[in-house]
Order: sequence, then C-alpha cells, then structure tokens
Amino acid sequence: MGDQKISHSAAFQSYLKEIHKRYVKGDYTEPTYYTPLENFVRSLHDQFDVTLQPKRIQKIGAPDFKALKDGVTVGYIEAKDLGKNLDNELESEQIKKYKESINNIILTNYSRFILLKNNQAIFDVNLFSLSDLSNPNAVIRESKIEEFIQLTDTFFGYSQPTIRSAKVLAEELAC
Repeated sequence: MGDQKISHSAAFQSYLKEIHKRYVKGDYTEPTYYTPLENFVRSLHDQFDVTLQPKRIQKIGAPDFKALKDGVTVGYIEAKDLGKNLDNELESEQIKKYKESINNIILTNYSRFILLKNNQAIFDVNLFSLSDLSNPNAVIRESKIEEFIQLTDTFFGYSQPTIRSAKVLAEELAC
C-alpha cells in the first residue's frame, strides 16, 4: 500500500508538471491537455485505459474520452478548456444530454473533476488552481490525491446495467 501511495503521488505531481509546462507557454486550447490527461489516467492503474475521441454515440454526441477498465467500457470523460467554469458547463445543453444518456461520466477542466452518476454529481475534486500553475514548485496536496483516487475508484468500478432486451443491446453495441 505504501509503494502504491508513492507511485500515485508521483503520477499526480507529473500530471501537474505537464499541465504547468503547457500553461506557461500561454498558447493552448482544450486539446492541448488531452495527452497529459490520457497519460495521467493510465498511470494510476494498469487496468485503467482511455480512448481519445472515440466514435460518436448515436443521438448523444462524442465525449472526448471513452474510459475502459480491463477492456470494458465503464464511462466517458468530457474535457473543457483549462479554467473553464464547470458549474456553468453542467447547465449546458451538451452536458445535460450526456447526463440524461450516460450513467457514468467525468466532466473536467483538467484541474477540477466532477463525477456524474445517474444524472447526479457525486464527487467534485479540484486538484489545483490556476494560480498554482504559475508556481513551478506547486504540488498537489495528499488530501486531494486521496479524494481523486476515491473518484476514480468509483468511476472505474462502475459496471454497466444488465441488458435485458434486444433494443438495449443494439443501443449499447452502437456505442
């Protein structure tokens, strides 16, 4: 457990450094941070994986990442620009559509992560602030790391509901 805690901490600090490196250049958009986020999620556990910009989900759209555990889709991650107000995004048509259709989704602006399950926010973790990105020596606090691990354990521990009809099966396969 101690070694895992150290490796988790290293993954978080590496993620912050990668975000910082891109942020200080001042020339970034939402996709600028896709790679650090993808690498960060994968570094937390070897069973976690993400697919960047997966196929569109019929009638829903295209969240930025499809999240997998042991090769099985468990949910989606929608990223917004660094510093974007996620409270406002929660009220956007795009996120409302996702919340109504996807039972397990993370909304993030790369520093704040909100886990939405069954249309409800159940975790809301802010790993660092934009002002932290101006400090090359900033670190993510242990308490935030622990909260985030709970968020990802819940997110990646999700199992899809049992499929009980051909219609539901067809919809799932369309994803």
